[in-house]
Amino acid sequence: MSLTIVGCNQHHPVDAAALFNKANAAYKNGDYKSAAESYQKIAGAGLSSIALYYNLGNCFMKENQWGRAILWYERALRLQPRDSDLRANWIYAQGMIKNPEPDEPKTFGRRLFIHLSGMTIDEIVVILVVVLVGISILVLVGLFLKWRFQKAVILMGFLSLVFIFHLFALFVKIDSFQDRAVMLS
Repeated sequence: MSLTIVGCNQHHPVDAAALFNKANAAYKNGDYKSAAESYQKIAGAGLSSIALYYNLGNCFMKENQWGRAILWYERALRLQPRDSDLRANWIYAQGMIKNPEPDEPKTFGRRLFIHLSGMTIDEIVVILVVVLVGISILVLVGLFLKWRFQKAVILMGFLSLVFIFHLFALFVKIDSFQDRAVMLS
């Protein structure tokens, strides 16, 4: 994976690229503990990336620290939920836990929006913006062409329903992050 780091911490400047390369070299040499420490320095500086989280998860998985591996995989999955390698490692690490966590309860909202679970919050927001722009364009074109309201009501009604559905999906997605635990190392 390539390194694309997001974030900045003014208090602890780090050379993220050098630390990332050092950690990658340690990982290739089988020194997973040293690699994890270097990756964690980058994460501790407030920087984040899919590659960083994925590699941290791999380090902890190699050290049989399944809980920490799952934590870092879940952080990476929040950024890229459709990565098949990442999801496979996350599922494997969960399977290695002796007493797995019980499945979270399926509320009505989570069951209704299950097909959107593989989408990020950003993608849902993009859908909301596109639908809202579509509704706005219909209203403006209708006013400009002096449409009767009845001509566009079906399409605007459909787009409004799509907007409301995705708005609730966004709230359910945000709510699903409320019951997560943070593990400090």
